Amino acid sequence: MFSSVHYVHYHHMSAKILLKFIFIFRNQLMSSTERKMAAIVAMDVTSYSEKMGRDEEGTLKHLRACREIIETVVAENRGRIFNTAGDAFMIEFSSAVSALSAAVEIQKLIKNRNDSLEQIERMYFRMGVNVGDIIIEGENLYGEGVNIAARLEGIAAPGGISISEKVYAEVRKKFNFVFDDKGHQELKNIDDPVRVYELNTEAVSTSSAVTAGDRKKTAAKNSRNMIIVGFSVLIVAVAGYIFFMKKDGSGSNNPIKVSNTIVVLPIANTSKDELALNFSNGLTIELTNALSAASKGLNVIRLPVRSNDLGSTAAQAGAQYIIDGNLAVAGDKFRLSMSLINTTNNATIWNKTYEKSMIASEIFKTQDEIIFGIIQEVLGTGVGGHSIIGDDIANNKANYSTDKLTSFECVNIARAWKFEIDIYNKSRKCLDIAISSDPNYADAWAAYAQLLFYAYAFYFTTDPKDLEAGINYANKAISLRVNAGNYYITKAGLLFLKKNFVEMNTAIDKAVELSPNNTSVLGQGGYLKIWGGNCTIDQLRDKKGTYESGDCQWQKGYKLSLKALELDKVNVSTEKLYGLTALYFAWGDYKKALQTIQLVPAPNFIWYHWWSGMIYDAMGDTESASKSFEASKKLLGGNDLKIVTTQFLLWNLKGSYESLFTPVFVKYGFK
Repeated sequence: MFSSVHYVHYHHMSAKILLKFIFIFRNQLMSSTERKMAAIVAMDVTSYSEKMGRDEEGTLKHLRACREIIETVVAENRGRIFNTAGDAFMIEFSSAVSALSAAVEIQKLIKNRNDSLEQIERMYFRMGVNVGDIIIEGENLYGEGVNIAARLEGIAAPGGISISEKVYAEVRKKFNFVFDDKGHQELKNIDDPVRVYELNTEAVSTSSAVTAGDRKKTAAKNSRNMIIVGFSVLIVAVAGYIFFMKKDGSGSNNPIKVSNTIVVLPIANTSKDELALNFSNGLTIELTNALSAASKGLNVIRLPVRSNDLGSTAAQAGAQYIIDGNLAVAGDKFRLSMSLINTTNNATIWNKTYEKSMIASEIFKTQDEIIFGIIQEVLGTGVGGHSIIGDDIANNKANYSTDKLTSFECVNIARAWKFEIDIYNKSRKCLDIAISSDPNYADAWAAYAQLLFYAYAFYFTTDPKDLEAGINYANKAISLRVNAGNYYITKAGLLFLKKNFVEMNTAIDKAVELSPNNTSVLGQGGYLKIWGGNCTIDQLRDKKGTYESGDCQWQKGYKLSLKALELDKVNVSTEKLYGLTALYFAWGDYKKALQTIQLVPAPNFIWYHWWSGMIYDAMGDTESASKSFEASKKLLGGNDLKIVTTQFLLWNLKGSYESLFTPVFVKYGFK
């Protein structure tokens, strides 16, 4: 992160860099001062110092590779890198459009590079883009236009791009990205608040750029808002799916037509090895059968030969999605790359590469593992709970009428519910029809159970009968598919809300038994055990005790969370972080608690700010604590302490953590 507008840390500079700085500074003094408007991109590497401390040589190697990408893209967009310091870059462009084009392309290319690396080797750049008045002195640039870009970079997410309102005004009609409106932000050393937008390149509008705020009727318009923003850490795991609508920007009320047809192409195989040929053919057939079995409402077509014109193939089949694969064999190893393509825009919305040993005795086992993984990712019928197709459907269906939806579409729209009352009501109505018309569709029952869990947790319903119905629906799903760990974990969440911790623990144990390496199951099960039961704060601090059975099982939850953390190196499922943070805080290990909670910054999550504020206060950093609590007040729309205690009661923290939290909340202005 940049420390000044010069972005030079004098005490860390080598003699060579110092001489270069002196030379530039001399030229600045000799040159005349000029002002102009320009677009500035500021960027740096997340956790760069930590990476350098761990592996200096490797970090520098990867930084050099990233720099080559940056320099190439900047040149292509006629930009100029005018300042660098270690991992930091300041870049000038003639227009906001050029600046944003370059920023998006850089992030895309670096992401592609990261995908080929181990997690520990990956580099995630944060970017800030601003348009403003700059001062030119020699080869360097100064002024508020530069300063704001740097501050925007500082609040961007790893791999993300934050832009100012000035940039948004210039690019909003020139890109078909979704821009999430973060509102006015107080930026360090900037006099006036700056309205900030976060670029969401994964979501694409069908017309011009739009903001998430343009898309949704938030719960802030009704009494539920105060509770919704103070939500549980369960939602952290699916934050990217549930908070921002990616709808059609035209304002049309016409539903977007979604086909329930998927085309499966024969897996391409360049090998002439008979075992490899049989494997690719068998995998194609089994994948088709598994997709068909996943939902009666899903029409899966397996082509006998590959097509070179996917658009025509999709049109002829009436398919919105195509699954494609490529198998390469080298010796006793093989690499299988699978992709899911949305034919409406020819976008690859999911891809994954599997690398395995080509051993005859392991072929069927490997085949089952790959098919299970694809089904889990694509349809959400495994233990993951979400789906690529499902989220794609939900995120691109602006409006819909229940009678035009298949059961499959109902399930996936409910899975990606956006916490809007009208969508919630439509989802319930749609799922009522789905379970009635297709009573053996396990995912419909499971999706309904999950919907009721969220609804009860966020006060969309306060009827205990809905909680009971959710448990019954989860049981029905389990009876139809007894080996689905995610069904048991959904049931466990409902039992948690009911405060039935005995049956909750039984459901978690069964989920883990069925899915011992699934990070979502492990992470959710971990924090439910940490927070569930009747643990006192003294028991939570008792590391030498045995708390793996009975009314307090935090140690069992701790082990599950650690395993989830080990397996999920990119932190897709973030529930585990909050369970671990709670324990580290109770133990007084505030540094570790802060490191854990900050693995995935969540500026729109109330619990993220509450935990951060508590940790900062315990560390004596009252300034940072105050910022965290103030951020939470903005989300809450006030400083009502009753909302805090309500959340603690709902999530079973009242007895264990409330005594620690309440005095601190009062200290920072909650009443």
